[in-house]
Amino acid sequence: MGTRSDILVVDDDREILNLQELALKMSGLEAEPFSDPNQAWKHLREHGARLVVTDWEMPGMTGMDLLFKTRGLAVPPYVIILTGHATVNRVVQAMQVGAFCVLEKPFDPNVYLEIVQKALEGGGRQSGGIPLPKDGPEVVVSSPKMKQVFETVRSAARTDSTVLLLGESGTGKEVVADYLHACSARAKGPLVKINCGALPEHLLESELFGHEKGAFTGADRRRIGRFEEAHGGTLFLDEIGDLPQALQVKLLRALQQRVIERLGSSQPVPVDFRLISATHQDMAAAVRAGEFRQDLYYRINVVPIRIPALRERPEDILPLAEHFFAALSRRLEQAPSGIGEAARRKLASFPWPGNVRQLRNAIEYALVMCASGPIGPQHLPEELRASPEAPEAVDAQEAQVFQAVAASGAAHGTLSSSPGESGLQETLRAVEANLIREALERHDWNVTEALKELKISRSALYERMKLYGIKRP
Repeated sequence: MGTRSDILVVDDDREILNLQELALKMSGLEAEPFSDPNQAWKHLREHGARLVVTDWEMPGMTGMDLLFKTRGLAVPPYVIILTGHATVNRVVQAMQVGAFCVLEKPFDPNVYLEIVQKALEGGGRQSGGIPLPKDGPEVVVSSPKMKQVFETVRSAARTDSTVLLLGESGTGKEVVADYLHACSARAKGPLVKINCGALPEHLLESELFGHEKGAFTGADRRRIGRFEEAHGGTLFLDEIGDLPQALQVKLLRALQQRVIERLGSSQPVPVDFRLISATHQDMAAAVRAGEFRQDLYYRINVVPIRIPALRERPEDILPLAEHFFAALSRRLEQAPSGIGEAARRKLASFPWPGNVRQLRNAIEYALVMCASGPIGPQHLPEELRASPEAPEAVDAQEAQVFQAVAASGAAHGTLSSSPGESGLQETLRAVEANLIREALERHDWNVTEALKELKISRSALYERMKLYGIKRP
């Protein structure tokens, strides 16, 4: 097992592992079998592979853990996940992260081989459910809000329109700018970035517009500015709300006339660029306060895109955490086996005032603190350890469903269906049945554990299972 393999097969069930090996061999394919996912990951890091077929539930590292880890590799393999419980949530979760396919066990060997062949022939690259341009930046997206953001970004990428990215610090505005450039017709051109709040005014002016030799003390040679560097590509002005007013006038001219003048010169220089700006400030309020030019604001605010704070899209927290875990563990050469459930609960319930940047830093801190084994709450930064933990129940939306169903049942005096039941009540009951079934499946039909998640009484659970015809397979 010292060379690159086309296929790695990972399953702690030796019988299923042998079945896969046999099926592949009969089709003329060789595979490296692993019953230990940690050994498979070690082999994958050292030698690579074109395809990984892995079980979902395994001790030490789940198939999803392995999938997340592969996203951090320089050349990620395609990943097929096998599971005995192919719930809708599981399939969606795996496909959003980048799985090629989720196949339910027991599987038809012919179907299995067909999927393997398709993966080896090359399928569409995915990341968090967002199609990526070739060699583009990697994005991890699970929440509906961020999916809508990237739909808007892709629409904007088809044009040369000026884009303004709005949102709190650390929400990922620069990642969105990278993606927008990569999806645009200017992708082969340069993407030039500068933070408008990071430099004093005189240095920022020289950085943006360039200067001629002798333009000021210390200008011993001509310097090309960022506008010229971005010719044929994209200029990204981060924290544009901090741009000094004198430079706002010069930027307005550059946008209107597509020419700039270097410091120390009156010679106009034509520039061809697409502008993306970003700020955490309320730009409309800055205009009202006279701190930002109204005419420039209208020039940069052609396509505004707001990036929601991480607390507004909690569905992204754990996928992002796993993404950072995979990327950082490889860079730091640390070997924790994953993020433990208790740590996941801490991560999921924290409000993240510093947004995605704070989450990334928290995962890096945990990797430094945890030399081996799964990351636990004790490995997280102090502010996370001290934070109160949200109950291990269904999310807020699901809780509202249970409340609505309970209210409906109370109004009718019974949980049984009635001929006059409204469409809304029927929908609520269908959703409740699905929530109960999935909670039981997640906990391998352990009623006690499912009750902790659902936050209902044992008698109520049994009554609902009887009503909805839910039975253990």
